[in-house]
Amino acid sequence: AGTVEFGTEAVRVHNYLDITTTTVADSFDPYLFGTGGSYAYEPPSQTGPYTNWDDALDEVEAMNAAGSGYGLVLFVTDGEPTAYHLDAPGEAGGVRLSPTEPQAHARAVSEANAVKTQGSHILAVGVGSALTAAENITRLEEIAGPDVYTGTGPIDPAHHDVVLVPVFEDLADVLAEVARSHCGTPDIAIEKSTSTPVIESGGTAVFSILVTNTGDVDLVDVTVADQQVPACSRTIGPLAVGDSTTYECSATVTDSITNVATATGDTATGARVTDDDSADVTVIRPAIRIIKDTTTPLLPVGGTAVFTIEVTNIGDVALSDVAVSDDKVPNCDRSIGSLDVNQVVTYECTVVLETDMTNVATATATSTIGTKVTDDDDAVVVVGIPDIEIEKTASPTNAPAGSTITYTFVVTNTGDVALTGVAVTDSLFSECNAHIGDLAAGATHTY
Repeated sequence: AGTVEFGTEAVRVHNYLDITTTTVADSFDPYLFGTGGSYAYEPPSQTGPYTNWDDALDEVEAMNAAGSGYGLVLFVTDGEPTAYHLDAPGEAGGVRLSPTEPQAHARAVSEANAVKTQGSHILAVGVGSALTAAENITRLEEIAGPDVYTGTGPIDPAHHDVVLVPVFEDLADVLAEVARSHCGTPDIAIEKSTSTPVIESGGTAVFSILVTNTGDVDLVDVTVADQQVPACSRTIGPLAVGDSTTYECSATVTDSITNVATATGDTATGARVTDDDSADVTVIRPAIRIIKDTTTPLLPVGGTAVFTIEVTNIGDVALSDVAVSDDKVPNCDRSIGSLDVNQVVTYECTVVLETDMTNVATATATSTIGTKVTDDDDAVVVVGIPDIEIEKTASPTNAPAGSTITYTFVVTNTGDVALTGVAVTDSLFSECNAHIGDLAAGATHTY
């Protein structure tokens, strides 16, 4: 940027300077805040009380010719042209002062056209009530162009020609908006998604993160922070305008989460932009339970065993493809179909048995995300009729008082299943009590 201050005459305060932290501190701020010596802005202007548009635009033309090549000339004035330079062929030089001299405006238009020919666009800013009268607006249009900003929407310095600021206090806002329009608008966007929106507890959640520079300023330091899933935090570094980067990250999840990732980017001038997005992961705990029981734990050979099977969805999601398989009793196989949470299905099945059997039934099902759950239970049926017989004899059977009697006990397992815990008790003579223990089918114990 360069600076030309004008009143009766124009003063070039700054030739073309890059706007940096250093030039703002050393050059622009001292001028604006009145600490820059003879080139400090001190209203009313030290350059004289008249308004010389001609000389101001002549300075711009000279700066352009020196190679600066300004794209935008911000022409700010609070007064109509009342002075011009006597620098045309045949004129003696100096300044002509005349509040009603039409040449003051004509000379300014001529200089403005020369500046435009050099490739500069002029945005004329008329400040105060003196510049808002219709005839004065026309003069500004002749300097800059016909497109007058109406106050609707943002000011576009590349498109608009004239901006009117009736109240002096609003000038700072207008100039700031023009400045920001040249600084660009940094912005960043993050999109977080998951290919595993529903998983079982302890499963792996997989996330995809897309970070895009959606502004019109390059970003130099882009990072992603994720508090719940540290594996998704990332240092990306520079990201040019329109560029994107994408990556995947994962974590073991035991509980449902709404996971937020935040992207942050800085510009070269230190402006910071940020955006966040979230992805939900729902943790499910599918489970099934089977209980197998029998109402016929003991059967004769060739008897019918009756089983009761109870299948329950004890998880937190519906189950499909629910089925029961029985390794020894095909009649207990069953296709149940679907089971809602806490739903129970009970049924009976039978089989004719010739021998003892420990029978296992297995329930399987599929969760809402396709994972399998299973459970099993067994029931024991003993085939055979248990029975026992005891014979007690005495010797002698007829004896005088005081005689010793000997008793003989014969205990026989007369059933067709083994017995355990066999014992004898005698109600009169505890000496005859006996613990025999195990007794196989058909076996006899005598004492």
